[in-house]
Amino acid sequence: MGAPAADRGLHHRLGQQKLLAELGAYALRGTSLDTLLQEATRLIALGLRTRFSKVMEYLPGEDRLLVRAGVGWREGIVGHYRTGADLAAPTGYTFRTGEPVISSHLACEGRFRTPQLLLDHGIRRAMNVVIRTDGGAWGVLEADSSNPEDFVGDDLAFMQGAANLLGLAIGRMCTEMSLGASLTRTNEILESISDAFYAVDHEWRFTYVNHRAEEWWGRRREDLIGKVYWEEFPQAVGSEAYEAHLRAARERRLVQVEVVSPILHHWVDVSIYPSEHGLSVYFRDISERRTAERALRESEERYRLAVRATNDAIWDWDLQQDRIEWNEALHDAYGYRPEDVDPAGGWWIGHIHPEDRERITRSIHEVIDGTANRWSDEYRFQRADGSYADVLDRGFMVRGPNGEPLRMIGAMLDVTERLRSERDLRQLNEHLEVEAVRRAEQLRLNEEALRQSQKLEAVGQLTGGVAHDFNNLLTIIRSSADLLRRPDLPDERRQRYVEAISDTASRAAKLTSQLLAFARRQPLRPEVFLVGDRIQAVTDLIRPLVGARITIEAAIECEDCAVEADPNQFETALVNLAVNARDAMDGAGRLGREPKQLSTFVGVFVS
Repeated sequence: MGAPAADRGLHHRLGQQKLLAELGAYALRGTSLDTLLQEATRLIALGLRTRFSKVMEYLPGEDRLLVRAGVGWREGIVGHYRTGADLAAPTGYTFRTGEPVISSHLACEGRFRTPQLLLDHGIRRAMNVVIRTDGGAWGVLEADSSNPEDFVGDDLAFMQGAANLLGLAIGRMCTEMSLGASLTRTNEILESISDAFYAVDHEWRFTYVNHRAEEWWGRRREDLIGKVYWEEFPQAVGSEAYEAHLRAARERRLVQVEVVSPILHHWVDVSIYPSEHGLSVYFRDISERRTAERALRESEERYRLAVRATNDAIWDWDLQQDRIEWNEALHDAYGYRPEDVDPAGGWWIGHIHPEDRERITRSIHEVIDGTANRWSDEYRFQRADGSYADVLDRGFMVRGPNGEPLRMIGAMLDVTERLRSERDLRQLNEHLEVEAVRRAEQLRLNEEALRQSQKLEAVGQLTGGVAHDFNNLLTIIRSSADLLRRPDLPDERRQRYVEAISDTASRAAKLTSQLLAFARRQPLRPEVFLVGDRIQAVTDLIRPLVGARITIEAAIECEDCAVEADPNQFETALVNLAVNARDAMDGAGRLGREPKQLSTFVGVFVS
């Protein structure tokens, strides 16, 4: 019985070695990682005569172990189930310490907690070994069994061999993936840069051409890779770019040149880097930059000519060296010869009028020492003959990368004549304002005199009619007085004559009062009054004015119509209207006066 059992054991171990060899061959086929891990769990289960096996990968972000591959487990476990990676779990202990764990009786296991996954599947025995790569522990290879037989030392050796094979394969795949990712990133960079790029080996054969080089050359990279540079572009042989390539290859150093490309026929900036495999070359189109530089040179020349032509004194103040450079206008406008001018900033400050000097020094240094970029001020600048010119000075700050003041460039403009004209204009404006006030007052006085004249004219018109009324009233008084002298006059008639005299005197007094009030000269005093009452009062006044053949009618429709106006001016206007109407009627007719409410004001219609 012993010999056959030993033979069966040996046969089983040979089978395990054969499975390891099969796993190694499978790993060398270059299959995917998931496929390799799944095949490993199948072979492990076959070699250990069990239904259950799994590979668990450590997830650093979660600090847990994920079932990455496995056989025998219910659906939904592989790729989803996670277990703890701590020392209290058998898989965690193996992963952390690197020591294998064999649990022959999980029901009696006291060293670790039994994962619920194993209990749910009726697992009685388990064996764990760590999977290592060059980077350290990667995960755990585990075999599980629901059979009563124990795992033995040879089974552990089989598991460890499989784990070693997986570690080597996983490490190789990770390295290949890293190299592939690095190569991909390099290619992506070379394809995304704005520069054209190509590489040649020591035989001047193209090994790489990026997309931008394809575009600029008008050649496909497939047609260039492996071809000799100078044979594909013979027009470059002997050019300055050609010599730069030879110099970089010969001296094994970086060579940078700006040349007109013999291939593109415009300016390019070429950087040639030697490497152990040949040369790596970057080149970019700098035609626009060269055009801009030429335009800048032309612009600077135009600026120099403009500076010579302008009347402004242009200055450039080097704040680091305290040195000011002036253009020729300092002599033309202010009389200073170049040899008379000290380039130091103090010379300019010293020629500012003493009353302006402190203010200008303070204002310009507020800009220099602050963050502003522009300065402008007006002051008096001393000419070479000792007189002072009124100037408008403007400056622009040039600062360094950290905001430090480097230079200030400006222009000083003589505004003496302009300020003199402005002063003359102000004096003229002041004179005109005084004259306007005087004339306005004269106009007011003339208007007041006109109003009084109109009133006097109306009074003159009223005088005749009022005199006639007074004669009538005096006749009544005189007749009544004569009758009262009779000695035989009865008391009743005497009383009636006395009342007639009193009533007539009252009427004369009222007429006199109205005439005096109408003719009185007084300033405008607006007040609120009823239009109907005022029309009725004026009607009594002008009745003798218009004559007996003209009938006066006053239709007062809006008895409550009130206005705010000067009463005397209102009455004067009514009298003038009545006189005009009388003259238009040729001494006979009807004179009507009718006030009406019109929106927010009252109108008086005379017809």
